[in-house]
This record gives sequence, C-alpha cells and structure tokens, in this order.
Amino acid sequence: MKKTEDSVKILTWGLGIAVILVIIFAVINSGKLVIKNSISYKKNNIVHNTTSYSYYDDIIHVGLNKLGIEETVVIVQEVSTIPNSNFGDLELKAVIRNSGNQYLILVNNLGRLEAIKVLSHELIHLKQYKSGRLIEKGGIITFEGKEYYKNELPNYYARPWEKEAFMQQMDLREEIAKEILE
Repeated sequence: MKKTEDSVKILTWGLGIAVILVIIFAVINSGKLVIKNSISYKKNNIVHNTTSYSYYDDIIHVGLNKLGIEETVVIVQEVSTIPNSNFGDLELKAVIRNSGNQYLILVNNLGRLEAIKVLSHELIHLKQYKSGRLIEKGGIITFEGKEYYKNELPNYYARPWEKEAFMQQMDLREEIAKEILE
C-alpha cells in the first residue's frame, strides 16, 4: 500500500512538472518573436555588448558571420541620443565608429525587429570600413577613393556609402532574421 501511494505521488509530481513545462513553453512561444537557440558564432569575432539587450549580441554575431567578417571586435553601447546626428528631420538610431579592427556601435534602445534593421545597416558600414572602401580621418571621409569633407557632405541619403548601406541592409536583415527568429 505504501509503495502504491509513493508511486502515485511520484506520478502526480511528474505530471505537475510536465504541465508546468508545457505552460512555460506555451507562454514563451505565445509572443511574436522567438529567438532560436542554435546560433553558431565564429570564434574569432568578439562582441562586447554593454547594453541590457542581449539580442544585440546575436544580431551582430550572425551579421558578421553572414558578411564573412572575421577577427573583429565590436563594442555596443546604448546612448539616448546619437552624437553628431543633426540631419534635420532624420533621427539616427545608431552610428558606428572604428579604430583598426575594433568598432564601436552607439545605439538607441531598439526592439528586436528594429534592432535587426538598424544593426544590419551599421554592419554594412563595418564591412565598408573593414574593406578599406570607407575611411574616416579627421574632417575627411573617403569612400572608394573619393574624398568628402565633413563640413561639406551631401544630403544624408545622397552619400554613396549610405546608399550602399540602405540597399544591402535589406538582404542582410532577411538573412539575420531567418537565422535568429522563428
């Protein structure tokens, strides 16, 4: 009789735990976005995310992998306003700066979908910097060998490095979303 009662208790506890796990799984999956657990990173890239948004790491690691970028350090820092972003009605949500193979991305608080879009754009700039096609030195920006003085830059959307980033971010955004979102 004692053995039967113990078996019933174990079975009851097991079923209770199973129900709780099913409920937790259902709650987690009831949201629109679910981060997949099987993301593999290249070991020679380092992303140091100082924000409280852990999904920035995944987005950047996957983006670096998709772009074939290696041996790179990316530091992500949250800011409430982007410095030097006076473009009239345009509100920048992130900016990237570089020093050799180290990059700093200053970013506003972004939800997952917006972060994928914005960080994809900044990763295209990282690729431009890394390849040497985009160089910032002092008051001069050089893109594909042509110099632009910072105080005489064309309209934001007319800048060739921005045009390229906007065009290429769409494909990268789709690739990142496919890998990390269900």
